Amino acid sequence: AQEWPRVVQGLVSSFGCCEEDPKCQLGFSLEIYIFKVDRTHLHRGRRLGRVIFDGCSGRQKVLFNSEDSRFKMDTDGTVSLKRPVNLYDGHKSFSVHAWDSKSRKITTTVWVQYEPWTNQQEHEVDMLDFPQSSSGLKRRKRDWIIPPINIPENDKGPFPKLGVKLLAHASASGGTLVEAPMEIKNNVIDMNDNKPVFTEDTYEGSVPELLPPLCFIGYDILIVTATDADDPNTGNGEIAYSILNQDPKEPNGNMFAINPNSGQIRLNSPGLDKEQYPQYTLTVQAADQAGKGFASTCRVIIKVTDSNDNAPQFVEPKYTASVPENEVDAEVVRMQVTDEDEPHTPAWHANFRIREGDPGGFFNVTTGPSGQEGIITTAKVEYPELAVNLKFCFIPYWVMLLTILLKSNIC
Repeated sequence: AQEWPRVVQGLVSSFGCCEEDPKCQLGFSLEIYIFKVDRTHLHRGRRLGRVIFDGCSGRQKVLFNSEDSRFKMDTDGTVSLKRPVNLYDGHKSFSVHAWDSKSRKITTTVWVQYEPWTNQQEHEVDMLDFPQSSSGLKRRKRDWIIPPINIPENDKGPFPKLGVKLLAHASASGGTLVEAPMEIKNNVIDMNDNKPVFTEDTYEGSVPELLPPLCFIGYDILIVTATDADDPNTGNGEIAYSILNQDPKEPNGNMFAINPNSGQIRLNSPGLDKEQYPQYTLTVQAADQAGKGFASTCRVIIKVTDSNDNAPQFVEPKYTASVPENEVDAEVVRMQVTDEDEPHTPAWHANFRIREGDPGGFFNVTTGPSGQEGIITTAKVEYPELAVNLKFCFIPYWVMLLTILLKSNIC
């Protein structure tokens, strides 16, 4: 058979004076239920006792709610364990709520008390109820409510520091508990004794110098992160980020912006130019108390990556050359170009093609070893004498005119 607790004791205590009982005693039969157990570790499924509630509606089943989710409340008032519970302090208390037919919430207290049982106690009655009086006047005793006591974590003393002083407690003859022990909470409140710390001293990121028009503003570059050892649920652990300095400040001093909450750094203004300003250095600050408390800084290096935003330029706008007609792969001329993009990158390397003027395919054009010159060579052996005007196109932009005179070796 299921073992029920040995003693259920009740203490009627509330705020008020004297009042006449109505015909129906609305509410719980007791205002404090004390369930005694013989061990401090309570297993799941164990039944502790039963609370009794009369909603004056005639219903036998009532919807109860326990403020401690580890305790289960059945509709008949039975209290049992949904999960294991340890009574580290030898007791545990929690509130139980029920609602009457007018949706008014009525509350009682359940007190689980550890008390080792003796062989003599095993022959006692399982449960003793002390219900309220059914009629007449009754005396209601006032109860103490002790607010939590806050103690700063870095208090300078002197120590030991008095948090609260208890002068007396009430008990019946034989030491029987007639009042629930008062639970006094001492909260150690957080002090702002830690400053934010960045996860890295230096962050590095990059951004293309040439972006689509709609992508300039708001382009995400990187995220900086700082941590604070203070309580994150207080302002002492609330971090805000800001940019203190940008070097260089050209073309303006607000090229970048930072999200104060997430630390996301983004592009804030157009005007990046790899050739003029290849790198930016930012000084970023993280401060607690939403930016008004202790602060620390880190360095952010943002490199501007090259884009093909400069067209090559021919050194000479026109070349004139003369070659014999019977030589294949003979070099005709070398055409030099310049490019303002970063040297030795794909955007800087020149590619050439013949745009017009050579429908017979007499000539080839290739890129020289330097990457900045076009080399024209002969491709066929032809005898008739002719003059050829070639237009060479540097992909994708610039055109140069080359006049070549072919001379026949036939007498």
